[in-house]
Amino acid sequence: MIKKLNIFSIYPVIDQEYCDFINKDVFKIVEEIGKFYESIRGKYLDEKFLIQYRNKKDSEEVFLFKSKDVLDICEKFNLNLMINDQVEIAKKINARGVHLGQSDILYWREKGIIKNNFEELKKYLGNEKIIGISAENVEQALEAQNLGADYVGISAVFSTNTKRDVKAMGIEGVRKIVDKVKISKVAIGGINRGNMGEVLDCGVDSVAMVSEICGAESVGERMRNVIRNL
Repeated sequence: MIKKLNIFSIYPVIDQEYCDFINKDVFKIVEEIGKFYESIRGKYLDEKFLIQYRNKKDSEEVFLFKSKDVLDICEKFNLNLMINDQVEIAKKINARGVHLGQSDILYWREKGIIKNNFEELKKYLGNEKIIGISAENVEQALEAQNLGADYVGISAVFSTNTKRDVKAMGIEGVRKIVDKVKISKVAIGGINRGNMGEVLDCGVDSVAMVSEICGAESVGERMRNVIRNL
């Protein structure tokens, strides 16, 4: 029986490279997100507030160092930190889970951490950890579900500067995946206040946002504006 993860409708993704490019402090952004979530938590007691830290710019050592600081802030505000790509870092800092792309699955299979399904990965990280998998089509999404992922990241919905190598699937592509997949579904890629409504109307459980949140002058105010569109 498939058990859906109850994810809050907004899933912030903090991209280190993008934040450096626009000269924004990652830790301040996470702090502002935490303060905002703390102010609305009473209305959403049964939902998991996920936040993802992505760092494809720095060395693994620096990524680990920064991840520890991000986790400290997340724990302060009871946020569930997901680490992008790096299983070892997620394990070392005891993050809430890991989000993997398709190439990452192959890599960690070669390392022997992923074998027949994601049960081995969950045992390696800790059985209560969350596994998210990116999928660009129905086949990849169904495979993620069959392997035991907790949610599938539908990517990319629209074109985006933070994921230039991924082709946008549009609303119809999202609907195709939603119609076939039973686990929780998070849409990502070019999603903002203006288009998030039509994406959520497709039946996804949550929308992930990078530049819409990280690029805001006031992250807390932007989050408030985003929530108003739910």
